[in-house]
Amino acid sequence: MNGNRHTQSPKNTTSKRRWSAADTLIVLALILAIAGILVRAFVSNREEASLADGGPFEVHFTVAEIHTSVLADIHASDTLYFYDTDEAVGYIGFYQDGSIALSQTGILPSEGGELVTAQGCLVCPEGTLSEGGLLPAGATRYLAPGSVVTLRTDRGVLTVEITKIVERE
Repeated sequence: MNGNRHTQSPKNTTSKRRWSAADTLIVLALILAIAGILVRAFVSNREEASLADGGPFEVHFTVAEIHTSVLADIHASDTLYFYDTDEAVGYIGFYQDGSIALSQTGILPSEGGELVTAQGCLVCPEGTLSEGGLLPAGATRYLAPGSVVTLRTDRGVLTVEITKIVERE
């Protein structure tokens, strides 16, 4: 062997890849996913704007058990708050005939004090009504018919079952 070596150039290790039908499907799926996200964001914002945003709303409720002394201490225009978060929900309102929107409907047998059932209506001045549920302005929890919620005033605590929610005229 003499000093003349014949060297071969190394083969190009990177091969040119061809565009395939699978690549086209992947790109198309990505484009559709991005378009779907954009459409969903804009359509859902438009739908939320078309919901009953405003108020006031009437939230009708029943109280299964309440002591008569607590019931007597709750007055019209008392602000109601979610018991666990202290977020304002609304206030005890008046019915159209001028009577307070919280009244006794029955007497329950009990020991150590008189328990009664009551019906009432709270007024939520502002909020968003969607699919039967109401999100009061400034709150993070919904009120919905059939739900049981613990509310409080400065004078008492009420565990209420929401019966209906309507926009006040």
